[in-house]
Formats: sequence, C-alpha cells, structure tokens
Amino acid sequence: MIKPITISIFLTLMVLSAYSKVWTLSDSKLEVRFDDQTALFSVTDKRCNKVWEQLPLKDQCTVKKTEQNGNSLNMKLSGKHELDVTFVLTANSALEISLNADDKISIQNFAFPSAFKAPDNNHYVLLTDSEGLLLSVDDTEYPVGGNQPYFCGGGLAMAWMGMVDNQFNTGYMAILNTPYDATMRTKRENGLVAFEPLWLPSIEKFGYERKVTYHFFDKGGYVAQEKAYRDYIWKKNNVISLKEKGKRFPAMDKMMGTVHIYVWDKARCGIRQRTEIVGYRQGAHSLGRQPHAVSRNLVEKRFVQHAVRLGPALEFKPRTLGRIRIHVHRQLQKGLSVVAANCLR
Repeated sequence: MIKPITISIFLTLMVLSAYSKVWTLSDSKLEVRFDDQTALFSVTDKRCNKVWEQLPLKDQCTVKKTEQNGNSLNMKLSGKHELDVTFVLTANSALEISLNADDKISIQNFAFPSAFKAPDNNHYVLLTDSEGLLLSVDDTEYPVGGNQPYFCGGGLAMAWMGMVDNQFNTGYMAILNTPYDATMRTKRENGLVAFEPLWLPSIEKFGYERKVTYHFFDKGGYVAQEKAYRDYIWKKNNVISLKEKGKRFPAMDKMMGTVHIYVWDKARCGIRQRTEIVGYRQGAHSLGRQPHAVSRNLVEKRFVQHAVRLGPALEFKPRTLGRIRIHVHRQLQKGLSVVAANCLR
C-alpha cells in the first residue's frame, strides 16, 4: 500500500510543477520573480535587500502561456480580458510592463499589474496631486480611489506615483507611459494604502498598447523619484530648459528668480499696490477665469502667465532659491495674504 501512495504523491507533484513555475529576470541591482500560477511578481532590490511583493489580483486571471528571452518575459493572460503581456527588465534596471490586445475589442476598467503592498507602516505613498503630498500608508481618512492624470478637476499633476520609507531612502515609483486612458487607483488593503494602474477604455475599446514602468530605489527617497520622472518626461517631450532658451532669447533671463503669483477672485483688485508694499519689482502672474479691470501693467488673459513689472520697489530675485510660487488668498482686503509659497527649482 505504501508504494502506490508514494507514486501517486510523486505524480501529483510532477503535474503541479509542470503547470507552475516561477520565472526570474535579474541583473546586478534587481531580481524580479514572476509566478505564473498567481500572475503576481515580487522584486528584490539587491542593493538594500528590500523585497517588494504584490497584493492578490481582484480580477482573477490565468496565465496560458509564458516564454522567456533573456530579461524579457512574454505571456498570455486570460480573464476579464484576453491580454498579451510583456515584462522587460531594462539595461537601467527599470521594469517595463506592456499590455496588448485586439484594438477593437470592448473593454471595461481593469487593473494590471496588481499593487505593491507596503512592507510595513513606516512608509509613505507619494501622490503627485497638485504640488504633491506624502500620505502615511496607515492613514485612515484621506480619500482613496481613482487619480486621473492631467484632469482639470483634480488628480495627478504628473503621470506617476511612488512609495518611500519614512527615512526617505528606499522606495519605488510607477510611471504611466500611456496616461490618457488610465488612472492610478489608491486603495486600503489590510489597513495600509497601496496603489495600482487602472486601465480605462478608449472610446469603449482597448484602443492601443498600454504601458507602465517601475523604478526601484535604494537611496534618495522621493527626490530621486522626482528626478527619475524629470529625466523620463523631458526626454519624451524634447524639453528645452529655460537656460537653453535664454541663449536664443536673452530677455528670458529676466524671468529667472522672479516671483510667480497666482491670484483669483477679488485678489486681482489692487494686486499691484499690494505687491509694491512687499517690495516686488517683477514677477509672473497666473490670472483666474473671470475678466477684471486691473492696472495697465498687469495685462489680463485667461490661463496665461505674464511677466510684468510691478512698480519701482526694490528688486526681489532670490536666485539661490530658484522660482517662488505664491498663492494669494481670494479675500485680499488689507494687504497681501499669502497662504502658500513653494520654492521650485
């Protein structure tokens, strides 16, 4: 009786191993392990021995086929939608994930890949909403849900989010390479906040290839993440810096170190007189929607920043700080009421 039982167990294990495999992509910095039974992957940062693991997928899916070519992994997923998914560990240790399907198939919102869970509660989620914020992962009050990039009614001002430890060293970020039919969905799982890409239909169809790129950090905190996004987006959009533009248009040098003041509602009235008191000589203004009569030196145009001169007072050009952005309270009655100031480099 022992031999048949032993043989049966052995055969069962062989069958399971034939249909279950952990695939590995690796370089000197990262090791990425993909489980083709759960469709989840984990990332080990070899530089700091930190492991990032995913939460289980809400939408069940089955990995039908997997092929590996070096540090590239191609698979077919079957579930809510039929997808061709490619994982690539790039030469600069970024993990690129591309999703493809028939462009004309109808789809509903779907999330893939799943969110990375915070290793513990000593971490922050980095949201790029407006000026950005750090949200403790054990927060219980901040609203969670969709964070659509570039949406005028609120959402992500930049198409990425991140997570960082409370010592501002290790972390990871996810960049939406195809951000226009996508959101970064935040959610609470096991008492901790996490986020994942949520893909939306393009005119009710899949439409085109979707792509998200993950970067992992052993040091530098959120500053390193911001620099990584800047490098990516400047290259993508062929950004020319103000310094380079100044070589063609020398007058642009007058903008460097000036003050950017955002005003709205009643703050437009008398803004020149109020700023003269503070001592601003020149600055850039963003004016709100409603037209309003102002000083001839403050030309009004909707949604446009104006470089203007604000009177004969002393020049205010903190070049060591870079550009300062100031938000002025709408009820400007007895002087310049500043509610926020951020030094922008």
